[in-house]
Amino acid sequence: MQLSAVGALPFLYSWQIEPFWVEFVERKLPIKNLPEELEGKILMQISDLHVGNRFDWNFLIESFQKAQDFNPEAAHEKRESVSR
Repeated sequence: MQLSAVGALPFLYSWQIEPFWVEFVERKLPIKNLPEELEGKILMQISDLHVGNRFDWNFLIESFQKAQDFNPEAAHEKRESVSR
């Protein structure tokens, strides 16, 4: 019984926690020879979007609305697509 409970932990994490973990991190990224007009601008990278058949689209919409609060000049999506 204990072994099956331990085996269930990664499943529960990947099903109920990790897909709903939203984290906004601000970093200063010095770039050599960056044109002056881009200095101080905000670039947002969006990654690890978990979307599937049983997904709450409202959660995704709310996450993008929170991202808008940062008022980025540009956004980039880092995509790792998996389809079944």
